Amino acid sequence: MKGYFWSPVRIAILVSVLVLISCAYAPYTGRNQLILISPAQEMQLGLQASQEIKQSERLSRNSRYTRPVEEIGWRIAQVANQPNYQWEFNVIDEPDKANAFCLPGGKIYVYTGLFK
Repeated sequence: MKGYFWSPVRIAILVSVLVLISCAYAPYTGRNQLILISPAQEMQLGLQASQEIKQSERLSRNSRYTRPVEEIGWRIAQVANQPNYQWEFNVIDEPDKANAFCLPGGKIYVYTGLFK
């Protein structure tokens, strides 16, 4: 009888209940999503990752790249409805990479290769 308590059906039900409890409403998508960390934890992770990137990557100070990234970034930030974000727009000086990414908390990175 001891093994019956942890039957596969009961485990599946328990996992399902835990997943449903962890779901929260996501205002941008209008859906319920599985959210395992708080917004404050998410922002802290973004800040830590951003600091690591700044130490490991060469950031461009060339206004040819930084000015449009900041101008467009601030326009996006104004409509993002995230007043608690600490918005930051950076350009990584890598002409061979045409890419961009963002981190939690409003940390935005664009590679110079995207400008080609």
